[in-house]
Parts: sequence; structure tokens; C-alpha cells
Amino acid sequence: MKRETKGLTPVARARRNSTDPVLQHQIAERAYQLFEMRGHSHGNDMDDWLRAEREVRAAGARPRTTARTKGATSRTKTRKAA
Repeated sequence: MKRETKGLTPVARARRNSTDPVLQHQIAERAYQLFEMRGHSHGNDMDDWLRAEREVRAAGARPRTTARTKGATSRTKTRKAA
């Protein structure tokens, strides 16, 4: 059964077509960063989404590490044996 896409914006359609939720989140996050870099000016959502999609896919959609993960990793590496 095909999903109905009639009436959706191009961004909503692109989001719906993405099957990987991690990839989708990374693209959305980058698109929002682009929006912020333009001073929150509206009207470029599709351009931001497509640019973000290209950038994230070109980077290989590597999983990002959070500060919590980085901190836990560095602490375990620097511990000395008793």
C-alpha cells in the first residue's frame, strides 16, 4: 500500500520518504543549523533540507557521540589499575 503524499510540502514528502530514523534526525538537525545560520529567516526550508541531506549523506551519516558518551569513554581510558 502506497502512502498518500498529495498535499504535503516537499520537506514533509522528503521526510516521509526517509526510512532510517537516525539519518532523518541528522538531516533535520543540520537543516535547522542552516536555518539558524541565516538568522532564522523563513522561506528556505526546502533548500536547507536538500543541502543538509547532501551534506549528511556525503559525510556517511556517521553516528554522533554525545558529551555524555565522550566523557564516559575518556574516564574509562584514563583509569589506572590498582
